[in-house]
Amino acid sequence: MSTPSEWKRIAMPKHSIIATGLLCWLVMLAAPIARADDGEAAAAADAKQRFDRQYAFKLQLLRGTPRRSDDAEYAAELFNNAQESGDDPAMQVLLARTTVDLTADYPPAQALMLSALQMLNRIDPASRPENYAKIVEIRREQFTNADEERMVVAGNQFIEALTALARIEHRNEKWDEAVEHYRTARQTAIGIKSDRVDEIVAQMERAKKKEHVEVNPEQLKEAIKANKDDQAAIARLMYAYVIELDQPEEARKYTFLIKDEPIKDHIRLAARRVESLNADEALTLARWYQRLTDQAPTSARPALRDRAELYLARYRAIAKADAPIVTESDARKISLKPAPVRGDATTTEQLLDALRPGGGTDEPTLAANASPSTRWLRACLDAMPGNTTVALHLTFDDNAGSDAIVDHSGYRNLVLNVATLYDTGSYGQARRLTGNDSYLATQPAAGIDPTLRPVGVGMWIKPDKDSGVLFAHGDATNGYALYLHEGKLYLAIRNNTSLFNLAGPDPLPNGWVHVGMALSEGKVSLMVNGKTVVTKSYNYLGARPAEGVEIGTDDHGQVGGYTSTGKRYAGLIYEVVWLVGQRLR
Repeated sequence: MSTPSEWKRIAMPKHSIIATGLLCWLVMLAAPIARADDGEAAAAADAKQRFDRQYAFKLQLLRGTPRRSDDAEYAAELFNNAQESGDDPAMQVLLARTTVDLTADYPPAQALMLSALQMLNRIDPASRPENYAKIVEIRREQFTNADEERMVVAGNQFIEALTALARIEHRNEKWDEAVEHYRTARQTAIGIKSDRVDEIVAQMERAKKKEHVEVNPEQLKEAIKANKDDQAAIARLMYAYVIELDQPEEARKYTFLIKDEPIKDHIRLAARRVESLNADEALTLARWYQRLTDQAPTSARPALRDRAELYLARYRAIAKADAPIVTESDARKISLKPAPVRGDATTTEQLLDALRPGGGTDEPTLAANASPSTRWLRACLDAMPGNTTVALHLTFDDNAGSDAIVDHSGYRNLVLNVATLYDTGSYGQARRLTGNDSYLATQPAAGIDPTLRPVGVGMWIKPDKDSGVLFAHGDATNGYALYLHEGKLYLAIRNNTSLFNLAGPDPLPNGWVHVGMALSEGKVSLMVNGKTVVTKSYNYLGARPAEGVEIGTDDHGQVGGYTSTGKRYAGLIYEVVWLVGQRLR
């Protein structure tokens, strides 16, 4: 079995290892753990008393009324209190559980119930099997009742819930239950033509064979006792506990064997309760688990990815929504979700989470402020009532150095990569366009139809010249294009050949800058570094553009009135996001 390079640095301490020393170490560990358990029990009892004093009377009154809307209204209040109780985990658990109870079997409150269950998954790991069982039933109902437009999104959400529950049952040795959920996930994936079929089948086959891990920790412990210099056995033991078994608390018992201090510190952090971590510790673990996810075998990746997202959620809960999240590309990958949609079953915050962080910048002064792309995204969502779908999402963090361009949206658009260069010296694995024959393009009519829908486009750029098309969708009959002209940001919109232009008032600042546009009900806006710089009245597109999306040029049917010499963009580009809202009429 191969192990990640990060684990190969683990070295055996020079002092000898004897069985007595190992027993002493375990005994020393037991005392603080027991005291911690007693403290948690006392905190839970105290929280229950405070909860009853504050909420029991109102809950009793609600039980005497038949209107479920009253239950849902109070549940929303309790969940808001839970979100504000991050420094009181025992109370937070009680509030979230009560929110779930009040919203159960009440379809209008499904989104609230899902949010409460997801909170419980983060703060009360012991309740995850029960929570995911409820999430599966909600997602099953949503998928069963989904119309054609939401079928793929609802199917992906159902698959995600099924596989999460199956992984838990697998770890708990409930083999038959795990296989059944994997089987349902596979059938759903086939039905919606998901690219996860092979992954699900591999996990299902492993559950059928009742496989635990590729290595036996007990055998490794015996090997270490027999040979104190067996550094490979130490590395494999840590690998088994952290990656294969997802049990960092077990790995922690043997950290005294590890010479590599960073790995030792990471394991000790991972063995702690999530709510005990501060922001820096949570972010450290999120990055570490993402690196482990990238290096791990396919069968182990889902559990590692869950932990990475769990720690990132903890970081965000402390840092708050408007704080700078992170700018490192590995942390960016953690937050990506397939086909995030805001609607009845998903909150605005969840969609924001799906696209954070927004940093593609190497400017320290900009990185220290709230993320510009987060502000752009929030502005778009505020202007887009109903469901909002990510129709295209390019990060360029995949297959660095190759010609492969991966679309992280649920539509998995085929992106043609014409002579783009990977820029190894830029922050965040950006792509460089030369301004000559390099650009990106999707197939015609990519994604979903933006006719009579809100539209948003956001991207990070670092131009080498002051003119060029950034994002174009359509042609001279119908479409829209975001472009630069003499250093300023412009937007061109074509409606039945009629041309509308919107110009930014000032030249863009030097260096990395986030640019965006938002077309919503009755108005269109241009945004620079998350701030609206100009707004005018305008209506939606009246017809679907005949051409697909082009990035860095507008060759296939020109939307704007720019000249051929000013059409090709030259410079760096990083993270392109295209949002399309719900059709409103």
